Amino acid sequence: MFAKAATGALSPKDSMMEASNRAKEIFTKWRQKKMVPAAARTSSSRARGDDDEHHDRRPAAPALTAGETIRRSDRRLGVLMLAPALIYIALLVAIPFLLALVLSLTNSSAGSLEFSFVGLQNFKNVVASAVFRRASGTRSCSPSSRSSR
Repeated sequence: MFAKAATGALSPKDSMMEASNRAKEIFTKWRQKKMVPAAARTSSSRARGDDDEHHDRRPAAPALTAGETIRRSDRRLGVLMLAPALIYIALLVAIPFLLALVLSLTNSSAGSLEFSFVGLQNFKNVVASAVFRRASGTRSCSPSSRSSR
């Protein structure tokens, strides 16, 4: 519409009339689908003062009352809005965490692509080591650990 006015195919006045008619068509379709109240008016009709007393001033979207639920389309929109954040969290937190958990159950080492599953043996070795006990401040029940302190 406005491109036609910019190129000279339509006068600015004709372009505005075409835009206004198109907006009226869109609002008519929206009213038929009950997307806006039947009494909703365009800004151009308000500016002209068309039938002020025949239009009630209801809000376009009434507030939810007790017991009403959010429409399915609103729920879908909420999910779509959250999706990028959830994908971001999954890529930067969940995947590395799960990879570390899986690797802790293998005998893999840095720089090597070979590994095999060892289960909880890595954790048993760490708990049994003297370095771990010294760092955590705990003693084992063996007599050798008592005499070394």
